Amino acid sequence: MGARGQKNEGTLRLHPGGLIWKKSGGSKLVDIKKDDVAAVWVAEVPRDSQLTVRQKSGKDIVFYGMSTQQETDAIRAHTMQYFGVEAATKKYAVAGHNWGEAELDGTTLRFVARGGEPAFELPLGDVAAAQVHGKNEMQIGFHTDDTDQQKDSLVELSFYVPPSSKAHVAGVEGTAANALHEKLLAKADIGTAVGEALAAMEGLYVVAPRGRFTAEFHPKFLRLQGTANDFKVQYDSMLRIFVLPRAPEMQGSVTWVNVALDPPIRKGQTYYPHLLLQFPSDAQTELEIDLDEDELKQKYGDKLEPTYAAATCEVFAKVLRGFSSTKITRPQEFHSAIEGTGSQAVRCSFKTDEGMLFPLAKQFFYAPKPPMIILYEDVGHVEFQRQQSGTSASSRTFDLVVRTKMDTEYQFRSIARAELQNLLSFFKAKSIRITNLRQTEEAAEGGGDGRKKSFADGDDGAEFDDESDEDEDEDEDFDGAGKEESSDEDVDYGALGSDEDEK
Repeated sequence: MGARGQKNEGTLRLHPGGLIWKKSGGSKLVDIKKDDVAAVWVAEVPRDSQLTVRQKSGKDIVFYGMSTQQETDAIRAHTMQYFGVEAATKKYAVAGHNWGEAELDGTTLRFVARGGEPAFELPLGDVAAAQVHGKNEMQIGFHTDDTDQQKDSLVELSFYVPPSSKAHVAGVEGTAANALHEKLLAKADIGTAVGEALAAMEGLYVVAPRGRFTAEFHPKFLRLQGTANDFKVQYDSMLRIFVLPRAPEMQGSVTWVNVALDPPIRKGQTYYPHLLLQFPSDAQTELEIDLDEDELKQKYGDKLEPTYAAATCEVFAKVLRGFSSTKITRPQEFHSAIEGTGSQAVRCSFKTDEGMLFPLAKQFFYAPKPPMIILYEDVGHVEFQRQQSGTSASSRTFDLVVRTKMDTEYQFRSIARAELQNLLSFFKAKSIRITNLRQTEEAAEGGGDGRKKSFADGDDGAEFDDESDEDEDEDEDFDGAGKEESSDEDVDYGALGSDEDEK
């Protein structure tokens, strides 16, 4: 699928209700319903064919890789039969002409060559700025950020708009270039794409990439300004926001807020697929969005509030969600068996670093170093090691090995023995295969000291349901785009929430 600055590999599946594209690895999903399909085009491009689907909002989604005539014929037949839309043939100009007309079509800026065929097209969502130089020259700047994995990318484009243009008739004052500029500003909505931030939070501690930063919330991107580094992250690169309290019942506890990214942040030759921030759980913040209430309501609906006064971690997560339309995931189902922590994770070590493993509804999340996600659907099996009881110091802990279907192994060491029965019951409820199930069940009989009533002690999995969180949706598509619009209301800041989605 075509994306900003690159192509992403994945699988496209057409079904009677629409079409679904899933990126290889499961981190992104595009789901287009048949009622949202306005037009379909098929075009031949070098080495394969290109499928363009226009949504009723005017947005074009482009897919590449249809390599045979049989595939394109099947797409044409499917869209006509189930969508009621005929897939038109689009031909691109290949003669090399560098003159023609610049046309605006929906959310696309199309350059049409002399023969009437498009030479190339640019999505207006990639346009960050536009201005007129002189009388007849238009200059367009494109969004750039630190998540673009391409070493070379288009950042600026200039072209001449002749005064005799038929597509853009000059007004009483101004030229044809001015007329095109006004249309572009109206359709691209780039008036606020640059300039001052609408909100800012100072002195935030970022674990990965490490440093102290000021977070600036712009309409199209999040900017992190530090003393040594400056990162700019487009909101459409954000897949999911995780709010993870480490041990909420302990004094001085911290809460991690993780932003999963695709593509990742690049710093030199190092890539960071997660933006992990750490907040003191008891820190409070007041924040005001620099927009009047009418404009805020018009642009963001109920996603943003004019002012926030709550825990700093909650303010950051909810403001970021409002600007990016990214879902929030919180832990709920699993509870630690260690008394006095209130934790919904288990303490362990990964390689040489100590951290916390959060068993969420659809995935494991480990933090802080390195932050990583393991989807349950990708897990082949888990194995409990060193689970036999004894009197030595080493027998007070056990290890957990997670092996994926791609044969990648993760070993989480030194987990407290009190968590053994708890994790065992959780994995059974999630239908995760345990290789040494019988031995682990024998070792877990009678439980460990210091256990409290937790997930393992609930009646028929009753701990899974939390009626206080009925406004939240199931965590059903983290491997999806995480960008679906929703009108569901937020839970209260004070509620711990669940690892079900907040939209």
